[in-house]
Amino acid sequence: MGKAFLAAGIAVLAAVGAAPVARATLLQNGSFEQLNLAATPINASGFVTLHPGQTSLTGWAVSGNTVDVVPGTYWQASNGNWSVDLTGTPGVGALTQVVATSAGTTYKLTFDLSSNPENLTDEATLAKKLRVSMESAGNVLLNQVDFSTYTGTRTKSNMMYVKETLYFTANSTATAISLASMAPAGASASGVYTGPVIDNLDLEPFSSNVPPPSSDPPAVPEPASMALLGIGAAACLMRRGREVR
Repeated sequence: MGKAFLAAGIAVLAAVGAAPVARATLLQNGSFEQLNLAATPINASGFVTLHPGQTSLTGWAVSGNTVDVVPGTYWQASNGNWSVDLTGTPGVGALTQVVATSAGTTYKLTFDLSSNPENLTDEATLAKKLRVSMESAGNVLLNQVDFSTYTGTRTKSNMMYVKETLYFTANSTATAISLASMAPAGASASGVYTGPVIDNLDLEPFSSNVPPPSSDPPAVPEPASMALLGIGAAACLMRRGREVR
C-alpha cells in the first residue's frame, strides 16, 4: 500500500466531512458499474484495460501493472454488468479505495471471488492469488488475508463466484481497502494475463452483538472439492456409529 493513496483519500474525506456515511455500504462503486467508457472505451479484446493513474473507474485507484474491467457480455458478472480481473493485459494490478471509518468500530467486508476462466496454456493450472489489505492512517495494517482460486471447471457463462468475508477494527477516520493480484510462483509480475476476478464488494459496520471471528471464515470449497468433502463426512459418521455400538 503506498502512502500516496491513503493521503489522497484522507484529503478527499476531509473535503466532504468525516461524518458516518448514511447508506448501506461504505464503499463507492463496489460492483464497478460506474465506468467512464468515453475516457477508456472497450478495446478490441472486448474489455477495458486500466493503467495506474487512470480514474475511469469511479472511487477506485489503480496501481501495479494493469487491471481489466470486464463486461457481462464477455463473461458472467456476479452483480450488475461488470467485474474486474486484477491481473490485467498484462501484469498483476491492484485496486484501492479509501473509506470513512470510526476508530474502535469493527467492519465487515464481503466480495465475490472467481478466477479468469480463459485457459492460456502456461497459466491454466496456476493458482490465481489475491491479497486483501486494510490499512489505516499512519500506514498501520489492520488486517491482511491472502486467497487462492483456480480456473477449475469455470467457464465464461458460469464463473462460480464464491462469497468471501473479512473483518477489521478501524483506528482512525479513514481506512484504505486494497485488493491486489499477486504473481504465481515462478511467474513474472508483468508477464501474466489471467488472475483473480472480483465483484459485488460491500463494506458495513459489524453490528452483531456477537464478536467477529478471531480468524476469517473459511472459504467455500471449490466445486471439485465438494464431492471429496461429502465422502469424508459420510466416512466419519459411519465410524462414529461403530464406536457408539
